[in-house]
Amino acid sequence: LKQLRAFVELASTKSYASASERLNLSQPALSICIKNLESEVGGTLFSRTTRNVDLTPEGQAFFPKARKLLMDWFATFEAVNEMFTLQQGRITISAMTSFASSRLPPVLKAFNQRFPNIRIDVIDVVMETVIASVIKGEAELGIVFEPDNLAELAFVPLLENNFVAVMHADHPLASKNQIQLTELVDHPLVMMNRGSSIRMWLEEAFSKSAIQASIAAEAWQLDTLGEMVKVNLGLAIVPALCQQQMQRKELVCIPLDYPQLRRNVGVMEKTNSSLSASAKELKKMLTGFPVNKRILR
Repeated sequence: LKQLRAFVELASTKSYASASERLNLSQPALSICIKNLESEVGGTLFSRTTRNVDLTPEGQAFFPKARKLLMDWFATFEAVNEMFTLQQGRITISAMTSFASSRLPPVLKAFNQRFPNIRIDVIDVVMETVIASVIKGEAELGIVFEPDNLAELAFVPLLENNFVAVMHADHPLASKNQIQLTELVDHPLVMMNRGSSIRMWLEEAFSKSAIQASIAAEAWQLDTLGEMVKVNLGLAIVPALCQQQMQRKELVCIPLDYPQLRRNVGVMEKTNSSLSASAKELKKMLTGFPVNKRILR
């Protein structure tokens, strides 16, 4: 880089004195830079006389390319510096839809106000896909319920989440303030698909309570589950994070009195990779944002 700058300045000024002054180098030091560069490229780039410094034909051909290389270097260096200082950049975060549509937007708004030139891409998907996207490196951060298997992942809790029973407004249980798991025995349920974490946790709770659930239908998305409840196909048991989403469908959400179903919601990252400066700042805001400190009941 030093040799390239020396060549461009000397080629521009055609004066050792002027180039030395602009580079803050002594003339002997500038001369050494030019000789070293000529040694690297394999021939002379300047024809020197006692009065003039001119470019050789090879020097003339090299000059515009050298100038562009120098400009590209400084532009690239500045761009990297701006990413480290959060003046520009891009961050991808993966989050469960229930969190992405309720708790995440206020944090993103605060982040955007501080760092308006950082673009934020949100992948809002089911929990299992969130975990996969972080492991594959498609997202730097993921927001999920604490996984049973944390291999390759580091997890920091943000809040504790309870579960709620979701039902149509005219359901027989809709007037209750709290619901026991055993009260669901005589009512058809709509459930998340087999293989999902929510389904696994609920089946474990039913098994421990010796409950034989009557399942009317299954869905892969919580939004679809809500639509099933809306037409009175059955009631659902979902994380309290989904409460706003379900209430927008004019459904009733009643806390479930079953503490064993409580799960931490948190932010995770890969243990064997480094976060970008913007991802580190967003993680700091997620873990400190007041709206995420409440226990959801």
